[in-house]
Formats: sequence, structure tokens, C-alpha cells
Amino acid sequence: MALWSPLLARIDDRLIHGQVVVGCCEQLNARRILLVDDVVADDSLQQKLYRLAVPPQVGVDFVHVDGAPARLSVLATEGELDGLVVVVARASIMERLLAAGARFVRVQLGGAHAREGASELVNGVFLDSIDRAALVDLIEAGTEVIIQPLPRSRTIEVDLALLEGGTH
Repeated sequence: MALWSPLLARIDDRLIHGQVVVGCCEQLNARRILLVDDVVADDSLQQKLYRLAVPPQVGVDFVHVDGAPARLSVLATEGELDGLVVVVARASIMERLLAAGARFVRVQLGGAHAREGASELVNGVFLDSIDRAALVDLIEAGTEVIIQPLPRSRTIEVDLALLEGGTH
């Protein structure tokens, strides 16, 4: 299993939006976004809409979960990981990446909004039981998981006690 350390690996249910583009990509000087989502990878209209949100100097790749490890390998060979932001919508997708052979050193939980079946983990971060279990699997695999809306925001470490219902 490959261990990846891109500029940023982020879970954000809105995928590419202002906070990701301005707050993450611009602040971190990212050169490329790798959006990992099976639905978006098959939908050219959604891809066009997401590209509209990204400045022209930032490249965007859309890949399926199963194709992400190979794309990460190519980007690593090309020396592109230090300028790469990987974005997925849910923790369960990050867990699928782990199962597909891609583990990240650190994952930032940046956006997980209220939805049916989800409960609040910390102020403004909502997870359902599937995503909580996915984060447990990531942590147990050795991935550091943090909550951080923006790169300069306060960081909250996500640990097993927090996921089991404790407060931080």
C-alpha cells in the first residue's frame, strides 16, 4: 500500500468551492486539485461547473476512487504531490481509497454539514455512522485525522475517544 503525503488531503462534502479554492489552494499555493468521486468522474457537466470555481493556473483532475492510486503514482513520479490538493466528499470515500491501496499521512476534515442521519461531532461538523466508522478505520491504519475548516484555522485532532462520543 502506498503512503501519500500531498500538500493537502481533504474531506469536504461540497468538494470544490470558495473555501477550498481561496482558503486552501491559494493560501497553500496549490497547483493541482485531484477530485476523487465516482459520480463526478462520469459527469462532464459537473466537471465543467467545478472547473469554473478554480483559477486557470490550478489544474483539476477528476478520477474514480479505484483509479486514484494510479493517478497519485503518476503525480508523484512527476513531482507534483507537493502542490496537490486531494478532495473527497465523505470520510467513507477516503476509507475506500485506503482499501484501494492509497493511504494518506494526514487527512483534513474540512466540511461535513448537517444531513439526515448525521450527528454533530464538534461544532459544525456532522458525521453519520458510516463516516464515523470510516474515520476509525483511517486512524487505526495510522492516518492522522484533523478537523480544520481552513489551513490557518484552529486544528482539532480526531481520535477514537472523540469519535465514540466524547467531546473536544
